[in-house]
Amino acid sequence: MKVATTFHRRLIFMARSLVEPIPHLQSQFHVEIRRLMETDLPAYGALRPDQPLNRIRARLAAGHYCHASWHEGRIVDAVWCASGRGPVEYFSHDIILKTGDVYGYDAYTLPSHRAHNLFMAKVAHIFREYQAEGFTRHTALVAPENRASRAILKRLGAWEIGLYSSVGVGPWRVIWQESFGDESLPLLCPPHSVHSRQ
Repeated sequence: MKVATTFHRRLIFMARSLVEPIPHLQSQFHVEIRRLMETDLPAYGALRPDQPLNRIRARLAAGHYCHASWHEGRIVDAVWCASGRGPVEYFSHDIILKTGDVYGYDAYTLPSHRAHNLFMAKVAHIFREYQAEGFTRHTALVAPENRASRAILKRLGAWEIGLYSSVGVGPWRVIWQESFGDESLPLLCPPHSVHSRQ
């Protein structure tokens, strides 16, 4: 599978209206969910040692937000959110978002804290937070093989709008899209160094 996805990759574009009511959910762990600050970078580095700190600082400088779940003094789960334009690292491209959309990406949960409703409770928390800020839709890109994340998002009211497919290596990719209905998919384009939050 890993060899196959090196050349041929697919991502499903999912969306959840933030105009509709959003449930209050609790995980089996007592966690504090808050946005990452500069002083939290060592704790985030412990969660994601694969992420260079200069990349994380660039995301924060661009106005992207990391929502981190803290348990017993450490971050056990985190996801990034952006609006306007956000990275699709799996395709080495950016996604251009519609006005009112917030885009969640690069989610990660410690293996020891998975399957305890933490991801679902965190996503519902983020939905409410961006709803209060006036956003009208939460969007995400999920690999078809990631059935667990797709199922959680669907349980929270998200639907699948279409599929992006890509063939190539690194930034040299041919990308095409397929809509599952009448709505068109957001544009994917080559990345640039600065992502702005509208």
